[in-house]
Amino acid sequence: MAIINTAGVVAAETNFITKDGDYLLKITKVELDGYDNESNEKFKLHFEGKAIIDGKYSDETYTMIDWLEQREKMLWKVARLRDALHSPEVFELEDWVGRYVLATIEMREYNGKKNPNIKKLQYSKANDKLAPIPDRAQNTGEPASGGDEDEMPF
Repeated sequence: MAIINTAGVVAAETNFITKDGDYLLKITKVELDGYDNESNEKFKLHFEGKAIIDGKYSDETYTMIDWLEQREKMLWKVARLRDALHSPEVFELEDWVGRYVLATIEMREYNGKKNPNIKKLQYSKANDKLAPIPDRAQNTGEPASGGDEDEMPF
C-alpha cells in the first residue's frame, strides 16, 4: 500500500461551476496534462472565481478546469484566452497564472455529465494592477509582433 503524507494540507470544499452565467475567473494553476498521439502538449488550466449576479460578485468562490492543446486545430482556443488576457503572441503559459478574465459559462452535456464550457472571454480590469505579461519572442528567435521595420513611423 502507498503511504500518503497529508501534513500541512488543509481540507477544503470544492464548489465547481454548475450554472450558466457570467464569472470573474482567475487562473490559479497550469499543469502539463500529457501529450496527444502527435506528441503535442496538452495543458490543464485551473480557475477560481466568483459569479457575477446583477453586477456584483457572489460570496461563493467557484472552481473549474479547462484544457488547452498545442495542436494546430486547437490553437484557436489558446488564442481566444491570449486575447482576453492581452497577452503577447509568444508567451509562457505559467505567466498567465494569477491573471483574470471575464467569462460567460454555458453548461454542456458530454457523456451524460454536465460540464462548464467557456462560451465567451473578455479582458478583466483586475489585470490592470499586474505587470504586463512578458513577451517571450526574443527567447525563441522569432520576431516580436509589432509592425514591419520598413513601415516605421519615424
